[in-house]
Amino acid sequence: MGKKTLQLNDAQQTTLDGVLNTLAERVYNLRKARSLSGRALAAKAGIAHPTVVAIEGGAINVSIAILVLLAQALEVDISVFFDVGFNIKSSDEAFTRGVTTRRY
Repeated sequence: MGKKTLQLNDAQQTTLDGVLNTLAERVYNLRKARSLSGRALAAKAGIAHPTVVAIEGGAINVSIAILVLLAQALEVDISVFFDVGFNIKSSDEAFTRGVTTRRY
């Protein structure tokens, strides 16, 4: 049994790209604010340096486990990676049907 690849429509891919780019920018800015090199962050997080490069380039879909390691290494709450500061909207009604957003 192999891994299934997500099949995203254009709107979904655009949303994913935006989230990954926001994540990339946040990781880069947090790393720079702590005067860490990419290699130093990788070592502190216990991940490979090419993984840090790919994350900061917005090139990979990051696992929650990697985000936990990065948050710990950067000494931030993991929520900083998810507070994207914009509403994710899709023109594809099927994508958003049945989804309710709650604001607290």
